[in-house]
Amino acid sequence: MLLVELEPSSKKQRPMRRRHQITKHRTKIAGWIVLTGLGLLLLFGGAIYQTLFPLSPVAIYNKKAATHYIYVDLEGVLPDGSSADGRYLVIGVEDDELIVMDERQRVYQTGQQLFSSQVTTDVVSQLQTTFETLKFNDENAVSRLRQLAASKPNAALIISGTLSVDLPEDIRIFDDPDQYPVATVDGNNIEFSYCPLERAIALLNNQYAIGTVTAKILQPKPQFIPTAQ
Repeated sequence: MLLVELEPSSKKQRPMRRRHQITKHRTKIAGWIVLTGLGLLLLFGGAIYQTLFPLSPVAIYNKKAATHYIYVDLEGVLPDGSSADGRYLVIGVEDDELIVMDERQRVYQTGQQLFSSQVTTDVVSQLQTTFETLKFNDENAVSRLRQLAASKPNAALIISGTLSVDLPEDIRIFDDPDQYPVATVDGNNIEFSYCPLERAIALLNNQYAIGTVTAKILQPKPQFIPTAQ
């Protein structure tokens, strides 16, 4: 007869219990790592994503322009081949391109009058953006615009809209193909688009107007925009 000696059951179960405890411990560690990773992703995920996939200048403007000034540092050329390198204030977006203004209040549209090879976006200075509608009923246009400027001494004012004037032949618009057309004359009408207030006042000198324009009011104003006189 063959006799087989059986080990006590406790000796067999002890290694399995150890393996079970190790597995539970590893599961807890893995769970902690996952939860910690999710927490870090929620905390820093947006910053990591924007680092890997930065927003375009147009997207940044659309997202931040209501509360911040958006500047761009451009490296590029104008249509005549001259350098356009410099710092510009973004004042609008049109056809998925930027409308920008330099310190001399010259306005350009990227991809049209300004061709950039490199763009760096700078989000600075909190601001308040509001809009005010001005209706003209055969009245002195410059007087109304100066009243608006006087009521907003610490604001930049950008004018858009159409006015019918009594003496369109007296308006002298010197079209510069290297700049965005902030004002155009068609018959008795003058149309403004992203026009700095000072430019609009100069063009409307001694004009009585009928129509409506909208003033985009940015305050406080950038340092390079002068006070309207």
